[in-house]
Amino acid sequence: MLLPALNKAREKGRTAVCVSNLHQIMVAIRLYSDDNAQQMPPASYGSTGVGPWPKLLGPYMPRRGGLTSSMANRTFICPSAQYLGFLNQNLGFTYACTGAMLGHALAGTGLTVSQPRKDIEIETNPSETPLIVEGMQDQTKIGTGADCLSNCSWSSGSYNASKDLSCGGPSCCKNLDFRHTGGMNILYYDGSVRMATYIKAQLISECLWDGEKLSSCKTATGGVGAF
Repeated sequence: MLLPALNKAREKGRTAVCVSNLHQIMVAIRLYSDDNAQQMPPASYGSTGVGPWPKLLGPYMPRRGGLTSSMANRTFICPSAQYLGFLNQNLGFTYACTGAMLGHALAGTGLTVSQPRKDIEIETNPSETPLIVEGMQDQTKIGTGADCLSNCSWSSGSYNASKDLSCGGPSCCKNLDFRHTGGMNILYYDGSVRMATYIKAQLISECLWDGEKLSSCKTATGGVGAF
């Protein structure tokens, strides 16, 4: 009879650590922005060899083992994350940014992982605009990669938020991880962190996910969304 209660208490503690992690990540993003002309870190600057956004925050959240280490700061690892083939202490990073941290393409339209986003370019309600979410193990590296994808776009790519939020439940998600007993911690642009169930997350619109006031603002299931 004690085991379920102990497991529940442990998960409550892990959830609290996850919330603390996300608050610390927001502080690091703000520090980075202050040092880089009010630009947030680009989601995945692979063309320059810098790597994903957690690595860019290294000066504010040192990597385990020093600057040259491949192991991210423990703050980027949710203690409840479980990736196939890895112990939790050996994971890299388990949080992904949303479209709100993707920059605008230099040519054409749309958002891109390789360009930074300026603070002033977020057009939607800061307290309802998700910035960092909990990510599942990169589906292309199951058993071989200890990270989630650096970003989760709304609709581009094989794995995205709109597919996850319209598939029917947490069990069919490929990118978003509702790992806290069916809930997912979300860091919003105003710095707040709140737990969202799958049903609650389905109320997030494309506009909020991307931080843009689009002409048509819909949720993943086609409902009328919010700004």
